[in-house]
Amino acid sequence: PAFYQHQAFVCVSVLLSFVSYALSLPNGLGATPQMGWNSWNKFGCHVNETILRMTAHAIATDGLKDAGYMYVNLDDCWAAMDRDNVTGSLLPDPVAFPSGMKALADYIHSLGLKFGIYSDAGYKTCAGRPGSLGHEAQDAMTFASWGVDYLKYDNCNTDGTPPQPRDTKMRDSILSTGRPIFFSLAEQGTDDPGAWAPDVANSWRTTGDIEDTWTSMINRLDQNQYFASSAAPYGWNDPDMLEVGNGVMSDTEYLAHFVMWCMVKAPLIIGCDVITTNMTSAAAATFKILTASEIIAVSQDSLGVQGRLVASYLSPTQSTNNETRAVVADCEPNSRHQIWHYNVTDGSLVNNMTGGCLEIWGCEPWNMELVYTGLCMIHHPLLSCPGARNQVWSFNKTNDGDNVMLTNRLADKCLEVIEPGSPYVQPYDCNDGDAFNYNNQLWQVRDDGTIRPFQNGSRCLGLDMTGELQVWTVPLASPTGSLAVALLNRSAAKASIHASWHALGLHQDAKYYVRDLWLQEDMGVFSDQYATSVASHGVTILKFTPVI
Repeated sequence: PAFYQHQAFVCVSVLLSFVSYALSLPNGLGATPQMGWNSWNKFGCHVNETILRMTAHAIATDGLKDAGYMYVNLDDCWAAMDRDNVTGSLLPDPVAFPSGMKALADYIHSLGLKFGIYSDAGYKTCAGRPGSLGHEAQDAMTFASWGVDYLKYDNCNTDGTPPQPRDTKMRDSILSTGRPIFFSLAEQGTDDPGAWAPDVANSWRTTGDIEDTWTSMINRLDQNQYFASSAAPYGWNDPDMLEVGNGVMSDTEYLAHFVMWCMVKAPLIIGCDVITTNMTSAAAATFKILTASEIIAVSQDSLGVQGRLVASYLSPTQSTNNETRAVVADCEPNSRHQIWHYNVTDGSLVNNMTGGCLEIWGCEPWNMELVYTGLCMIHHPLLSCPGARNQVWSFNKTNDGDNVMLTNRLADKCLEVIEPGSPYVQPYDCNDGDAFNYNNQLWQVRDDGTIRPFQNGSRCLGLDMTGELQVWTVPLASPTGSLAVALLNRSAAKASIHASWHALGLHQDAKYYVRDLWLQEDMGVFSDQYATSVASHGVTILKFTPVI
């Protein structure tokens, strides 16, 4: 199969890690990625103090605390709909949390765990509860008085300004309380967080919200890689919480999800119901994944370098797959996956290589959704969306010469490049005439069938041809010269994946002990390469230790 080599510069990764370390938030928290639990993915707004107490008890007594999970975090919907009409302070919902937050925090602390809470850098939270914009100092003091150890800070219902100054104000307010509070941003990857968030927070979101599907998980992994050099001790990239155990993906996929979050030093924040983790066979499988000690050790390794993709191979069926992510990359001569045909009659935009139609993934008209080519459904009797609106595009001329905006019929979202230089595209509110965040929505349609971003005419809209059979690696602190290696099979069939010493940045003649961290088995001594068969949507995670 075709082979795509990605250069692995371990020493550069370590150097960049130390650069980020110098910029980290000065609260002494987050030397390794945080581990804990959050209420949102499983319970959403249907959360109360009984659920929190039972969850904390389960974490403390069923082995999760011993595995390293320390934070018990409330997400949105804990607050009353209005602030105190005399003091202006935040209040807990009196029905869901009748005992108050101080009592809840005290109980969680009594179990040897830490208590986390949620707020928003806007006037309202995403669910419409009071936000902290304009109340930063007051709310920080309230959280400190309750004994809060962790603040997740969202980015909904804002004043329209970039997140950095709003998040910085809350950072300063938290620091001024004198209480160590882990500061976790949920700014959805807005405004290139890798460039500013390490100086503001202990972790920051690099993506939109995750869903319990293989496609959503894998795409968060891909987007997160764009910010890899920003991660370091005390400041971590966050591709969102774990979906392990929520019931949609298979156990094989959940293991891959967990392994890759450990490889890229993502926060390990459980999002499932842990109260029942030992009551069914499915829950037992979830518990086994979440407490895999040798895999967790990769996440918590003190070197603190984010793992990276170093090699990938095309799977046998990949070149004909009509469900492939759309990306922007350097234009390649005669590359069919970067050539498009626009049907003016039905509005479809068809890829020349796969015959798939460009579409917004799913049928909800959200910003920051995924953009794919999929089976063309516009004339199909079983429409994936009403009228196949997610596959209907219009080319709207602008006042900037030959530039156009690509508008999707699904709520009139415009196709944009996420950040300058990023390969990723997404639908977003059209900004025609707005200088802020506008140029990244301009495109040039060429006579050769290519569609090029206005910001860089040497790049073309095409398909992600990164191989589905992948090798990822991350250096480890101990023993010296050791590394973790993940062999990830993103394809639809079982396949053999090999990690060559060249791809891993190792000397060809060097010998390494290889241990399977999931099976907890020593595989032997190897040189030159290591190969094994990996299940579809599965992973093998290994530790390489040099033979002295």
